[in-house]
Amino acid sequence: ELVSEYEEGNINDFDVLMYIGENFQAKIPRALINDVNNTDREILWINYYPWELDSRKLGFEVSGAHSFNFDRISYRGYDFKLNPTDTSLVEVIDSEKAKVLAWLIDNESEKSIPAIVNANDNFLYVSYLPLAIPYLDEPIPFFNALHETFGHHTENSTALLRLEDISPATEDSNLARINQFLKEKSVPYHIGVIPVYVNPMEDLKMNISDDPVLIKTLKRMQSNNAKLVLHGYTHQYDGKTGVDYEF
Repeated sequence: ELVSEYEEGNINDFDVLMYIGENFQAKIPRALINDVNNTDREILWINYYPWELDSRKLGFEVSGAHSFNFDRISYRGYDFKLNPTDTSLVEVIDSEKAKVLAWLIDNESEKSIPAIVNANDNFLYVSYLPLAIPYLDEPIPFFNALHETFGHHTENSTALLRLEDISPATEDSNLARINQFLKEKSVPYHIGVIPVYVNPMEDLKMNISDDPVLIKTLKRMQSNNAKLVLHGYTHQYDGKTGVDYEF
């Protein structure tokens, strides 16, 4: 829904209201500002125009100024590379209300400012636009903060175990050992299978149909909690399988 279409009271139609400040020129309806300032519903606000909100209620201020000087995000002791992007400048004014979940860091000066702030346990502010960033690991602090703030359920940590790039060039003996170990532990897992292995530099092409031992091993693994997933036909365009891109 476009922010320009917001009308007074619309906030009551949502469990969580999310505003993505992608356009600095966008006009924020006064009705939205008033509703956010006076609600106890959960809010996610990203990037622009939080300076219109009640900073005394939230416990932090955001100036109208911006910066491109920050290089990484620090979250729970881990650093995530930040693509140069327009970030809003945040200052916590009441640490009882506002808790910083992640920090923006300038590599040159080591200056840090809040990147993600949880206010009153129902308002999450993100000072940059995380979904517009190409780096693969950079959205992780944002996604985790979303879960920390709005993920109301009993904690249940799960993970997917995946064997990657299994092809006719894979050693059967290694797979057999892995299969035996995971079978003993009763661990389900995925296997990303590439049916045809190609290496143009060596003029090499190997088809899984020509490797009955590998096929037998994969079938045995499949009977022991493994799921086979097609991971590209050759997983290469003009380079080596598993290193090159498929398309």
